[in-house]
Amino acid sequence: MFRSAPRPPRPRRVPFHPRGADFDETWREEFCDNVVVTSKYTLWNFLPKNLFEQFRRVANFYFLVMMILSWIPGLSPVNPVTSV
Repeated sequence: MFRSAPRPPRPRRVPFHPRGADFDETWREEFCDNVVVTSKYTLWNFLPKNLFEQFRRVANFYFLVMMILSWIPGLSPVNPVTSV
C-alpha cells in the first residue's frame, strides 16, 4: 500500500589505478591506512593499565592495603618480611 517503486540498481563502479610512478601517492591520499591493532598494551602504557586493571577489583585492593599495613612494625603482630 505505502511501498514505493523499487529503485533501479546503480551501476557498480570499481576504481582502477594502473601501477605507475604516482600510484602510491594517490592511493594514500584517497584512502586511510587499514592498520588493525589488537594488542591491549604497549611499552608505554603497560604499567598504568595493568595497575588499573588489577586494583579496580576490591579484593586485590584489600590485599594490597593489608600488605602495606603488615610492613608497619607497630601494626604487624609478626615480622614484616615473613608476613608477606
